[in-house]
Amino acid sequence: MPETPEVPRSGADVSGFALILGIVATICALIPMIGDGLATLPALAALVLGFITVRRHETDHTVRVWPAIIGAVLGAITLFVVVAMFLMSELFG
Repeated sequence: MPETPEVPRSGADVSGFALILGIVATICALIPMIGDGLATLPALAALVLGFITVRRHETDHTVRVWPAIIGAVLGAITLFVVVAMFLMSELFG
């Protein structure tokens, strides 16, 4: 009996966007002149898109999940650094 071809999964693949936003957020957080304010929005977007893609992967609606996981991790690390730098600047002047 011939094998049936795999049906492509539906839905937009946003894992690449999560990875790109995570990288952009990390670069923005590392450049002193750009600052933490501009790093916050791409970091949050990378985190949200990463969670959406992982959730869709659990229900078999997306193919690539590792770029989304990496983007979400980069976004979370960047948010942690931004919050830590903000608290340090507020506490110690």
